[in-house]
Amino acid sequence: MQNELGYLETMKIIYGYKKFDNSFLNNDNFKSCLNTLNNCNFNMAKSIYKKMIPLIAKETLDILFPNLDKYIYMIPSDILLRIYNEFTPIDENSIVAFANKVSKIKSKIKVHNLPISYQSGNSMEGKVNKLIIYCKNIELLKKYKIIFSGIILGSDFNYLSPFILIHEQIHSLLERNKGVIENYYNSELLPILMESIGAYTHNNILADLIIKNRLYLCEHDKKKLQKEKDDLKVNKYLNSSFLAYYLFDIYISYNRLIKNEMLEKIEKVLDGSLQLEEFLKLYDATYENSQIPIVLKKYIN
Repeated sequence: MQNELGYLETMKIIYGYKKFDNSFLNNDNFKSCLNTLNNCNFNMAKSIYKKMIPLIAKETLDILFPNLDKYIYMIPSDILLRIYNEFTPIDENSIVAFANKVSKIKSKIKVHNLPISYQSGNSMEGKVNKLIIYCKNIELLKKYKIIFSGIILGSDFNYLSPFILIHEQIHSLLERNKGVIENYYNSELLPILMESIGAYTHNNILADLIIKNRLYLCEHDKKKLQKEKDDLKVNKYLNSSFLAYYLFDIYISYNRLIKNEMLEKIEKVLDGSLQLEEFLKLYDATYENSQIPIVLKKYIN
């Protein structure tokens, strides 16, 4: 319409502006400020935050489990690759010699000293690099202890990344004790629970964000079940997430005494003196408990 006011005139009336003075655009000091932006090293800030991720994770786990033995067995990935190449192709005849050599040079380190690397991916992505031996030698497999070489996180890291690092560190601590988890489908439960409790230790908004992100991934996983109902990995994440958030709700709903009691029980699972499934029974974390879907709705809505 021809009678419409222009943008600036409309802004004056609506907001009460008296003028639009942009004379600063020609000011040398303003131009100097613009030039300063050209020299700003934004990668420096990203680099500093990347260094903070393991520090936040370590501080959080130390607060939650001050007395836990956090040692695991580790071999640097480059040394592991060199040994692997020495024995390649590894077959049923060479596997014992390979395992023996690896066991001799492994070192004991605290889990927070595992090397961290980044690969393309979002902030919710992570995995533990470890050596798992596949062979028909049952006796060797029974004796073998998992050896770790590092943790990989998504390169698009953010404020949730320290707690995904905790997730992977909890995996490492759990997997050092053979048989502490009886049911494969529960193997993501404690890492998911502890990423949430770790975030909650800092503030409840972080916890809510990481739970919402995890449930979004669950929704994505659920769609995969339409193609293959018994997808091992998908069902593992779904089952573990549902039970973890039921336990998380118990954790945040009670006083410090109950919180500490739960952490003490989790510490026993992590040090191998309590089986995970026994821990679950203590809190009635089974699907016979009709409260589990009710609790889950609190975090979806």
